[in-house]
Amino acid sequence: MAAYLVVIAHVDDREAFMGGYARVAAALVTRMGGRYLLRAPGALGLEGDGLDGASVVVSQWTDMAALRAFWESEEYARIRPLREGIARCKVLALESPDAPAVGGDAAGHNRAAAIAGIVEAGERWKSSYASGDLVAMRDLYEPDCLVNPNAAPLLKGVDAVIDHFARHARSGNRVEVESTIESIEVEGAFGYQVLRFVMSIAPSDRDAYQIAGRTLLVYKRGDDGNWRVWRDMDNSLAPGEAVI
Repeated sequence: MAAYLVVIAHVDDREAFMGGYARVAAALVTRMGGRYLLRAPGALGLEGDGLDGASVVVSQWTDMAALRAFWESEEYARIRPLREGIARCKVLALESPDAPAVGGDAAGHNRAAAIAGIVEAGERWKSSYASGDLVAMRDLYEPDCLVNPNAAPLLKGVDAVIDHFARHARSGNRVEVESTIESIEVEGAFGYQVLRFVMSIAPSDRDAYQIAGRTLLVYKRGDDGNWRVWRDMDNSLAPGEAVI
């Protein structure tokens, strides 16, 4: 099963980053069997804080074992410090059962771009929720979306969804969400993502608490090329199951 390493990098010193870390890391990726599908600097941040100017890098590996062998290698451990102080990175690893094997074709590039878009949409959702930016959250859902929170009624349409999530903002609660992607599949204009999440909620009038679960998300690519949630179903994790 093909695996992907997705990096969203906020580079403060591009000359030092490209001349040092990026050059050496690229050579190691190639030597250890990976292949770059997307290296796009200077992204235009349309929604969410801190995304403007970010670089998105996607490399493809034969499987998760090969990806982890690279990421956990002694060679990469020596390279990683080269980016310290000049870049802030979010790094995700994921598998896609229907992805083409490393070898290279237009479909592979399109799939990698779709996966990167879905991952970025998820990151924007988390930052928008944490900051209480309901306008940004609204643009991350299709108008006719259906969302079924765990042990709660089905939410029909984007208005109902945003009203549901706004309850924390109305109550003055602070909310942060962490997640681990388990799989992403892409078929045409639809993307299917499974992830584990933990939501940390800090009310103003009582002790903080957490909610953990697993989510099945169906994304739909709009005419503008952006990926938005079309269907969403949550469930609690089994007792003893790892959260993140």
